[in-house]
Amino acid sequence: MKPSSDLPGSPRRPRNPNQPAWMSKGRIALFVVAAVVLVLFLSARTLANFYVDLLWFRSVDRGSVFWTGIKSKVFLGAIFSVAFAIVSFISLTLAERLSPKELPSGPEREVVERFKLIVGRRTRLLRIAISVLFGLMVGLPAMAQWQDWLLFKNSQSFGINDPLYGVDIGFYVFRLPFLTFMVDWAFAAAVM
Repeated sequence: MKPSSDLPGSPRRPRNPNQPAWMSKGRIALFVVAAVVLVLFLSARTLANFYVDLLWFRSVDRGSVFWTGIKSKVFLGAIFSVAFAIVSFISLTLAERLSPKELPSGPEREVVERFKLIVGRRTRLLRIAISVLFGLMVGLPAMAQWQDWLLFKNSQSFGINDPLYGVDIGFYVFRLPFLTFMVDWAFAAAVM
């Protein structure tokens, strides 16, 4: 049998010693394809419901109503996610800057030293990743308030004032539910 160097074909490239064995291009591509298939499989029911709703709204000539709801959900999710991500990034940055540079000896110091060894100079990247994750966790549930947002945005006057506070009744019907949500969300964001 001939040695492998005499066989036709391109020679194998040597493996990068700094790169783990599992990080070859083929394995990464396989992982990405598997992740995409898994996400599609897990979201198949949601995608089917989305498509059926879209077809129904189009069949009754109300496609714009469907897209208004979708746009409102995306808008609220994006705004509240970005807002909380910014707040949490600022909070994490302040916590790092205000923390003592040296800790007294003890078990806490060992944990902090190990953390610094693992993270190294990537603390900013870690803060960004944590902020984005928290932003999504806290911001995406705001999409459920899309109906209150549309009522707030398109509020009307009833022409009748509340006898106690002298405020138009339309305020209580259209604006107050979303304002209550905003106050609750801001309080929860401040506590976190």
